[in-house]
Amino acid sequence: MLGTLIHFPPKFQVLHTQFVVLIGKSFGTTKVSSSVKSINMIQGPGRSFNELLVELKCNTDISLWYTPKRIRELLVGAKFALQGAVIPQNGTVEDAFYMGLCSRYVAGTTIASYLLQTMRENSDDLKSANAKAYEQCCGYLLLLNAILSYNAAVIFSSMESEKLSLQIHLNKCFDWMALFEELSLPTVGNNFCIELRKLLAKSMADFQTALLNKQRALPEKSNNKSLLPAELVELVKAKTKRAQRFGTTYQGVIIHHAQSELMNVIDPIAMKELVEQISVIYESKVNEHPTQFIFYCNQNFGPIELLSVYFNPQSQEIELVSLSLGKSALQHSFLHYLNTSLCNKKVKFSVLACQADLLPEQSFTQLYAFAFSGILAKAVFEVIRGKYQCSQPSFYSVVAGKIEEMPMIHNVQWFNVVALGDKAILMAPSYQRMQTLFEAVYGKLEAQRRIKFYMRKYDLVVSDQFIDKFHHFYEYFFNKHQGHSFHELSIIEIESRLLDDEFDESRDIEASKSLLSLFDHLSSVKNDKKEPTEVSVEKMDKIFLGHIFTPKDRTVQLDQEAKTLRRAAAGYCPLQEFEFVLEKFSHMTIAQNPINLTDQNQLNSSLHLALSRDLPKRALLLLECNADKKVKNKAGKSPEEIYAELPSHSQVRRNTKIRDFFK
Repeated sequence: MLGTLIHFPPKFQVLHTQFVVLIGKSFGTTKVSSSVKSINMIQGPGRSFNELLVELKCNTDISLWYTPKRIRELLVGAKFALQGAVIPQNGTVEDAFYMGLCSRYVAGTTIASYLLQTMRENSDDLKSANAKAYEQCCGYLLLLNAILSYNAAVIFSSMESEKLSLQIHLNKCFDWMALFEELSLPTVGNNFCIELRKLLAKSMADFQTALLNKQRALPEKSNNKSLLPAELVELVKAKTKRAQRFGTTYQGVIIHHAQSELMNVIDPIAMKELVEQISVIYESKVNEHPTQFIFYCNQNFGPIELLSVYFNPQSQEIELVSLSLGKSALQHSFLHYLNTSLCNKKVKFSVLACQADLLPEQSFTQLYAFAFSGILAKAVFEVIRGKYQCSQPSFYSVVAGKIEEMPMIHNVQWFNVVALGDKAILMAPSYQRMQTLFEAVYGKLEAQRRIKFYMRKYDLVVSDQFIDKFHHFYEYFFNKHQGHSFHELSIIEIESRLLDDEFDESRDIEASKSLLSLFDHLSSVKNDKKEPTEVSVEKMDKIFLGHIFTPKDRTVQLDQEAKTLRRAAAGYCPLQEFEFVLEKFSHMTIAQNPINLTDQNQLNSSLHLALSRDLPKRALLLLECNADKKVKNKAGKSPEEIYAELPSHSQVRRNTKIRDFFK
């Protein structure tokens, strides 16, 4: 098993028994509501609490009392006799033992859920009878439910055939703890529940980490894209370092309380640290670029809120941009606490907020947080404030179990996620959602054009038949930043994709003949029984180009290279491919280098295009390769003039390294 089963030592056994007695004494004659559905072959509706408590005690007294040592003794001696323990086909005595134990956990959580649902449905009447007992009993039953669900999940984790049961009980554990925390029952009047909550929180964190590591070790592709906090820290450090290399605006900071015992509410220690860091920025009044805070609301795999923080020297206030990845009510709590805390600190601030609602599933939380922190870093407060405003959205409440309206948060202006640009829309969890967002901004025809452009740029496919391809941009993004190797880059492959609308049948025939000739040559080497020399992709490119282009065709080749570079500079391929193409040409002489060649129609060079399309990294790389800043295009504009005319909030103008080139 991947996790450690939670068991009750003698002290906890006594307290557990006292709680069962308290429930029976206070609400024993209450009958389970007719609205409660019977599950797991245990009858619920119409039965009294006293009747069900007998069954609950029978199951928990066996399943929660066993220590790991006692379990080993029972297994070695085969001296156990659990009700319903049947050795599964092709199974072992150990399998039968754990299945029997698991059936106790499932029965216990089923009974406890009947009691809880009935108590919540009749809360007014039961509170009027004994409010203190109601709070204590509800709180303990929620904790007990979470512990039993966790134990069941631990056992199911060792059974390949029970993956669905594992996920169901893991989700149940989170749901019960979420209710416990949202109902403000963290202590329920005694230290026993505090200790249980700490034990469960630590056990859950260890179990989820072990599950993730197991899934990563499997040869088949896993849907779990979770990142551990340490991994996210390394990604943010690498992105910050790369931003310094390119003079861009990213500066990431992770706020995470590693020992958090909470699962569904804002951790006060983490919130205190965030407020302190914002206060330092406000008091120092020095913040050249926005700081991107990635805020863990509680435990390692829990929700994350994003906050971009910038001190505006003109307004002398902090500009905050909050972004939530899903629809959780935690964003509402986060903004409420942040507002209150900053006001108490006498910090002047303005807040823009967005409910992105683009998260495919919970396991993508850390990946999406990292992706959107980069997108937020490029956002400009004033530009967002003037675009795509919307009213405060509704939020998903764990207590209500549905999406509902919540009280208005003062001093917060809401905006639609499309205000963050195309990259944000690309993070949509489905093709249909991406299409809807693009159409909302650009209309149907332009939306189709852009989707086609990005699908081609990132080599995405819609059909599930292509199992080795990326079907969504977030899959491409995950593989890129997890260090997973893409296929080895080839200048011919990149060129063919960038220039496929310049298709030339005669050139394609020549290319095919050249490949056949090359294969014949390699075959002859093999037939001569000589040890073949390993040919790199780069060498293959040179051989292939040598077969196609004779010296008299060098002009044609140079024209194709220039077109390839211009399109790469204009953003038609990922940055990684642009760097690869540029590096291929960087060693050439001025006469052979296509870097400054312009197109025939608009006379734009690669640098013209990178600047006008606001692509700072590509522009900087071109400038570092001595791209001509003075060459004029058809409109009579040089790169220097284009740079000067760009808005001050553009990415290129905000880039400190590019600024030095145009002094």
